Amino acid sequence: MTEEEREQLVLQFDEVMLALYGRTLIEVGWRDFGQLRAIRALGGFVTARVMLDWPTPSEGFAMLCAAGRLDLSTEYLALRSPWRQLFTAENLEVARARLRAHHVALPTDDTEAAA
Repeated sequence: MTEEEREQLVLQFDEVMLALYGRTLIEVGWRDFGQLRAIRALGGFVTARVMLDWPTPSEGFAMLCAAGRLDLSTEYLALRSPWRQLFTAENLEVARARLRAHHVALPTDDTEAAA
């Protein structure tokens, strides 16, 4: 992927993260103003990378887990195509480990999940 293609994909991911926040609000009723501020200030991609670098899942991850909706998590989104190509192997493994710890089926398009 060229640098220009990567930049475009990051911009698209930023939009998808904002939309995911909206879906979480509508479908689960969860408001995380800190995450919303981070997405608006840093962009969705940088926010996602920071969240995946944290040693423990976010409060939002725990709330989505309790609601049975980890499909709305940043971890799940990062494993989806085409977004996963933006993240490091370590970020993706953290996302997989967090989801597997809660017995969540990984996205079917996560081609590295079986590796």
